[in-house]
Amino acid sequence: MNATTVWLSATPFIAAALALRGVWLATRLKERSERRAEWWRRRAWAVERTADEDAYTSRIGAATVEALLTSDPATATATERDVIEAITLADLSHGEDTEGEPEHE
Repeated sequence: MNATTVWLSATPFIAAALALRGVWLATRLKERSERRAEWWRRRAWAVERTADEDAYTSRIGAATVEALLTSDPATATATERDVIEAITLADLSHGEDTEGEPEHE
C-alpha cells in the first residue's frame, strides 16, 4: 500500500470523526442555550417577586435571585449579574423607602 491508498481509505473515518465532532458541538450549544433560557425564565419570575408589595413574597424573590446568581456561574455574565443585583436591590429598597409613606400623585 502506498501513502495515497492509505489516505483514501482513511478519508471516510476522518469525515465521520469530523461529523461526530460537529454533532457533539451542536448538541452542547443547544443544551447550553436551553439551560440559559430556563435560567432567565426563573430569573424573571424571581425579579418580579422582589417588586411585590407583600414583604414575604419580596423576600422570596430576593432569595431566589441570590440562589440563581450563585447556582450556575457560567449561565450569566458578570455584567448581567451586576444588572440583576442592581434591579433587585433597587426593588427591595424602593419597597422599604415607601413603606408607611403616603402615596404621591
